[in-house]
Amino acid sequence: MRDRAVAGGRCKEAAITKRCSGFYKIFCFIDIDWQFKTMPQNHTGFALVNKLNDELEINAFLYLPDKVGGGSAGSVVASRLSEEPCVTVLLLEAGAKKPPLLNDVPGLGRFFWGTDIDWQFKTVPQKNTGFALVNKQVPWPSGKGLGGSSLLNAMLYVRGNRKDYDNWAALGAKGWSYKDVFPYFLKLEDNRDFGYSLNGYHASGGPITAEKPGYHPEIKNRILEAAEQLGYRVVDSNAARQTGFHDLQGNLRNGQRCNTAKAYLVPVENRTNLDIIGGAHVKKVVFEGSRAVGVQFDYKNSEYLVKARREVIMSAGTTNTAQLLMLSGIGPKKHLQKFNVKCQYIFNLSALKVK
Repeated sequence: MRDRAVAGGRCKEAAITKRCSGFYKIFCFIDIDWQFKTMPQNHTGFALVNKLNDELEINAFLYLPDKVGGGSAGSVVASRLSEEPCVTVLLLEAGAKKPPLLNDVPGLGRFFWGTDIDWQFKTVPQKNTGFALVNKQVPWPSGKGLGGSSLLNAMLYVRGNRKDYDNWAALGAKGWSYKDVFPYFLKLEDNRDFGYSLNGYHASGGPITAEKPGYHPEIKNRILEAAEQLGYRVVDSNAARQTGFHDLQGNLRNGQRCNTAKAYLVPVENRTNLDIIGGAHVKKVVFEGSRAVGVQFDYKNSEYLVKARREVIMSAGTTNTAQLLMLSGIGPKKHLQKFNVKCQYIFNLSALKVK
């Protein structure tokens, strides 16, 4: 254990063993203990001052109940933020820290839909589809756990068409043209198929592994040969052309699923400035005026408040991010009032128009 101060006290970190299953009483309330407490309790804590813990203060706070990847995006953000030793990051994940071992088997990903590593969302009843489903509601898989929806997806390594990126840039998304994002595709990639690494569109040494599936059916070559005889091209869809037949690659590592937590968090899990808490369900962002200063979250049947010195980053996925914002009072005023949620007046979005 060690304590380090940097440049005028702006950076302070206390190194403790991350693999401990719980806090030891001998270390409670001294400088190697985070010293945070629950919210005021109704049925316990009668001997405690205000029945409320000290608030945990950190430099950067990252909320990740997961995505559709937020986990997919949140794992990356937590890893990159904690590269700076003087930035303390707390990562809260609503799902478990580790998925079942069988989740690593590529062919079993679909069988984890509807389990405890899936948020188990469903669409509203549909008019033109879902006729064989209960209430015509279509399942909407969304990963719940470190790695997010990269725990549930089909692992296809597909960057997308360059014209989509260029169109985003043309519409005002500065920095999102294909030319701008291409270096980051190379940075994240660890391509293990020699044939792909020679065409100038791939790289090695990054955190995300790309390789061909180990299974190679005999009919595969016949299909590709037939396609070429009919005038079609066999292409690398992540290179210059997307139109043609593709000998696909997946986000696989040695034949196993390479989710974003495995790629970005596992290698850095022992950083002393990164704390990861699984099973922590964030319920609300806490504001002081117009500034987000912390969050409230549930953990093991207790409610906690944690404050951030610098910022609160939400990476909760397309569904949970929107819900969390509304639970925090940010959203259409009429909708919030319908559910008795106090609207943050400065963030009332009712007047905004989407073009």
